[in-house]
Amino acid sequence: MEAYALRRQIRAKLENGHLLPHDSIPPVWGGPGNMETCVGCEETVTREQLVMEGVGTNGERLHFHVKCFYVWAVERLSMDASRVDAR
Repeated sequence: MEAYALRRQIRAKLENGHLLPHDSIPPVWGGPGNMETCVGCEETVTREQLVMEGVGTNGERLHFHVKCFYVWAVERLSMDASRVDAR
């Protein structure tokens, strides 16, 4: 997925408030993919790719491509900073 489209998709999911968490998801671990669906781009994380995995606040497992995880982390922090600046 093109970088701009990925950022827009992840930002929309963050703005929705239910599709991706705004909080960090410690602990996070990574390893080889196992055909999981990435919560960022909704594409499959293949066995040839690395997956980043964490547990959300509701106990659900969240799987990301490494790139999608990075974009999610940057976008959620950017959105949080924008909210603080608006006060």
